[in-house]
Amino acid sequence: MASQPFELVTRASLLRCAYCHETDRGELEICECGSAMHRECRELLGRCTTLGCKTARAPSRDGFSWFGPIAGIALPLVCLALDPIVFRDGAAMTPNRRAIFGEYAVPAYAFMAVEMTALAIALGAQPRSRLLAVLLWAGALFATLLGVVLVPLSIAGIAAGGMGLLGFTPFFTAVAFYRAGRACFRRAPPAPRVHTNKAP
Repeated sequence: MASQPFELVTRASLLRCAYCHETDRGELEICECGSAMHRECRELLGRCTTLGCKTARAPSRDGFSWFGPIAGIALPLVCLALDPIVFRDGAAMTPNRRAIFGEYAVPAYAFMAVEMTALAIALGAQPRSRLLAVLLWAGALFATLLGVVLVPLSIAGIAAGGMGLLGFTPFFTAVAFYRAGRACFRRAPPAPRVHTNKAP
């Protein structure tokens, strides 16, 4: 039986990520070796997928520097210790020297303790958790709202003697929690894809 002739045909294909093999998750970064990867995939893996590639690098530590522990844990603790108006009574600028949110002090302290613990875990263990990211973003939102409420009092405190500067701490805390949450979210593995084999 005579052999059948065959012809090689070139066809175009979409450029896929060398790690997740998806084409619809954003722009791809091309490594020096020619491999294409999403930024989050490269951060998740911590290196290029090509064996022996010289551009391998450690996972990104976005949000995990000195700023996180200082702005997210140390400064809030200092503010709580010196608090004369927000959750503890004694401020001369409030009626009857009552704290603004004194009646919510216990749940607020509990929430802040949970948030600082979550931040410490994120800074230390660097988990791959979207749930932890959402928790950290909740802390960022809480800090932002608290900072907005304290702006008028902070300005008045600066004019009175400088203590009002601590009133702007929640904004720095919000940035620290947001960055840590973003890093946790980026490290979380992508949702598994469901492949359906269909007959042509």
